[in-house]
Amino acid sequence: MPDYIEFIPKAGACTVTKNVLSGQGKVRWMVREPSKGPADNGWIIMSHLDTSEYLQDGSNWDIADFNSVCMIEPALIGIWDFPVGSDLQIVRDDKGIHIVDTPTGREIPQEEHFIPPQFRQQN
Repeated sequence: MPDYIEFIPKAGACTVTKNVLSGQGKVRWMVREPSKGPADNGWIIMSHLDTSEYLQDGSNWDIADFNSVCMIEPALIGIWDFPVGSDLQIVRDDKGIHIVDTPTGREIPQEEHFIPPQFRQQN
């Protein structure tokens, strides 16, 4: 696997748990908060292993380039431009990977997913 792929130009950095970065946990929850600085895109990424206690310990968090986290879980590419306040989760089942709005349980249809400029069809 290449060291780095820029899926999204100038995607910025996100806050992510060490379980995601280490590969121990699969990406499960994604919440977008207001940016805390110019490089911060506001995304907070958590794994399926992360408990409330784990999340409360600041040493279990890191800052990572969003594109690097997309290399771990490509489904994140599709949520990049969702608005602040988004509360999403990845659901894996026998039909694949789905992005679901956590509060409503609504599956986000493919046509609402972000497509990086280099992969958009030209008309």
